[in-house]
Amino acid sequence: MNLNFDAVRTDGAPLYCVVCEKEIRDGLWFARIRLGHGRVAMCRPRCVEVFLQDRERYARKFAASLAA
Repeated sequence: MNLNFDAVRTDGAPLYCVVCEKEIRDGLWFARIRLGHGRVAMCRPRCVEVFLQDRERYARKFAASLAA
């Protein structure tokens, strides 16, 4: 996972919503939130609500994706 602050992939790989894991095409994310040294993208308002209700869960998920 690329961690630039624009919440886009520069290596040509698709960008996915950290909550619902849907592909975000053409950089058309709804929100991006700083998490650690990077930002995660979310595709719609509901995904932001879910993320904010359990930020720690998604922080762990994000960290695990970096380790993979």
